[in-house]
Amino acid sequence: MPPARPRRRRRAGGKIGIFNLPAIHATPLAPEILKRTEEGNIITEEVRFTSVPGVRVFGYYSYPKGGKKLPATLLVRYVGAESRKSDAKNGFVGFSICAPNANTDPAKKESLGGAPFNQNFTDDPAQSWVYHHVVALTRALDYMASRPETDMKRVVVMGYSWAGYITALLHGIDNRPCAYVSWHGTGYYADVQGMSGDKPSLLGSRQYYEMYAPSAYAKYGTQPIYMAVALTDYFATLDGLISMYTSLRCPKLLSVAPNRYHANTSRDEFRGSGSWAFHWQGGGPPPPKVTEGVATVREGKLVYSFAVTATQKILQTEVLYSYGQPGHWTGRTWHRAPAVKRGAQYECAIPVYDPAVPLYALAQVETAEYGGTANTPKFIDPAKLGITRKTPYPKMLMDFEDGSDLYIPAGTPAFIADAPQGKKAAAIKPFHDGTVHMLNLEAFLWTNPKELRFYLKGDGKPGPVNVYLVNDTSYWLDHERKNYTQITLVGEGEVFPATWKEYTIPLDTVVNLQQVDSMFFEMGGRTLLIDAIRWQ
Repeated sequence: MPPARPRRRRRAGGKIGIFNLPAIHATPLAPEILKRTEEGNIITEEVRFTSVPGVRVFGYYSYPKGGKKLPATLLVRYVGAESRKSDAKNGFVGFSICAPNANTDPAKKESLGGAPFNQNFTDDPAQSWVYHHVVALTRALDYMASRPETDMKRVVVMGYSWAGYITALLHGIDNRPCAYVSWHGTGYYADVQGMSGDKPSLLGSRQYYEMYAPSAYAKYGTQPIYMAVALTDYFATLDGLISMYTSLRCPKLLSVAPNRYHANTSRDEFRGSGSWAFHWQGGGPPPPKVTEGVATVREGKLVYSFAVTATQKILQTEVLYSYGQPGHWTGRTWHRAPAVKRGAQYECAIPVYDPAVPLYALAQVETAEYGGTANTPKFIDPAKLGITRKTPYPKMLMDFEDGSDLYIPAGTPAFIADAPQGKKAAAIKPFHDGTVHMLNLEAFLWTNPKELRFYLKGDGKPGPVNVYLVNDTSYWLDHERKNYTQITLVGEGEVFPATWKEYTIPLDTVVNLQQVDSMFFEMGGRTLLIDAIRWQ
């Protein structure tokens, strides 16, 4: 049996933020089935219904023939609608709608009316694509409630990226689904000055934050929500994540991936969404729980402690931490360290390289069923805790002996035995833009740095091969901003040696060294063979 549904709270007036729910739901649906197809035992219907006056929503509604009161998935998409025959083949109702996008052609398999895709945050919600998408989805739930195939007590809503953002907003205004799943959808944050950390918020203003940010609506949602977030994502910034997760008053699970943009690492931290849905739809095993972290000082060291409750076998128990003031969300480096069980709690000693430099820390446990389960990222100021001792920053930044892709956000690594030092080196296929992106350059924590050294192995073919030391990193190597120092390692027409060679970069030539946070290798389509990245 599914677990008991969370208790719903009353809402005064029925209006939440920009959503006047009584008026929205009072609009007649006027549903129609445009086309009905039957393939074996699977029925798919192309349907339309009204969300608000003047907007007709298009969608695909699939189900097993003869099915009644079935569990259901409402899949949120950024663009268009998709037939969900796969859901129906598994005994579910599958529903997908097209976000209203100002289309005026009724012959297209799209919604009619609404606002254009690029018109997201507006003073008048009726002109906002975000508003119309959320409204279309709450009306899609009205439509599902009218159908005998759907069991409204077992509906899960899920979406990725922009669709995850819309899913998180819907969570705040509609308590009918049994659960929600949002990947990379916690969105932006804006403080009262319209700032997000050290930069203006991508929402543009505090007003738009209050109107359109998922975290501004989080306190209203009562239904369970699974949140998968990459910790250096520009679209789901760390402050937006913290604001949303701490505001939620419902069952919740947070899964995070360090040093990634709209993705998880090779550990597949986000694999638990299916277990989450099954738990609330069908009574599958409950998720692990991680208590909030506590930072204390013991023998001059920073100790982070927490507790875990889990019915599944725990595969990893770790603390993730990142140094620096709030902000710099996409260029931060996140580290992982194992936590040790001591009595009823787990503990991890976090290195403090400079007590004047604060950090964020969180705990995450990993199970086979749920992937990563984390607690709330916590801001810690070592100096305020009374820590004075400095730990020397490691000279070796990456030697790849652990076979981990932790610090490689863009590029596909393998780890090979052909190494100039140690037992392993990295062989990294470039990202689609031809670059390999590597983090773990926290130059602001290095003491009197003179050089950056590493080994490369080429292919005996002509260059060029370039490396860029980048400050204030974005997702890509930004040749318009030119927020980097370019170093040519192999010139045009020079041979890139097919043997291991050590390269040295004098750091006194690097612009804004204290702000350098990553490096991009431009390999001309080659696989990057690299080892022993270190400073001295």
